[in-house]
Amino acid sequence: MHLPGHHAPGRFEQGLDYIRQVLAGEIQTYAIEKRYLRKDQSLVWVNLTVGLVRDPTGAPLYFVSVVEDIAARNASRKNLMPVAGC
Repeated sequence: MHLPGHHAPGRFEQGLDYIRQVLAGEIQTYAIEKRYLRKDQSLVWVNLTVGLVRDPTGAPLYFVSVVEDIAARNASRKNLMPVAGC
């Protein structure tokens, strides 16, 4: 997956704001749905969950991210949407 440069308008900034909040200790984790561009140029929808590991003094050590492919879930949602005019 290619991360930078393939975000919906405002989503990149939103992600940066979440990172700032985690670093400031305002929130512990965050999760957002976003899309990424694969090497073959197809889009994949994911649920991105991010947390921060800190040392015993509270200083940031590293971020931990879980990227979950939610394409099947989104496809199911589309199938459950009512058809217009019914």
